[in-house]
Amino acid sequence: MIEPNHRLILQQIDEILRRNPVVHALLLVGSVARAAADRWSDLDVIVVVADDQMVAFTPATLWITALGKILAVEQYPGAGRATTRAWLTNGRVDVVVATESCFGQEDG
Repeated sequence: MIEPNHRLILQQIDEILRRNPVVHALLLVGSVARAAADRWSDLDVIVVVADDQMVAFTPATLWITALGKILAVEQYPGAGRATTRAWLTNGRVDVVVATESCFGQEDG
């Protein structure tokens, strides 16, 4: 069973990103996806975007404000992908934004 705070954040992410034409895929991964989460678990999401659209999601964090009040944000940039970790009043979400050309490539 999915925790209520996870369900709410997932619904918000879906509503925000589903109507964005540069988003090509949205994947839920981690403990919530495996149905192994508890109320302390974070949400792990991968967003696949068009190659030239990374800047719309990172370092920009405006889209995350629609998920709730942000208490803190950390960002970890990389080549073709970047991770944003956001602590919200209703939970934590880790979002990896990856370009189409980077998605699925092995590190190394």
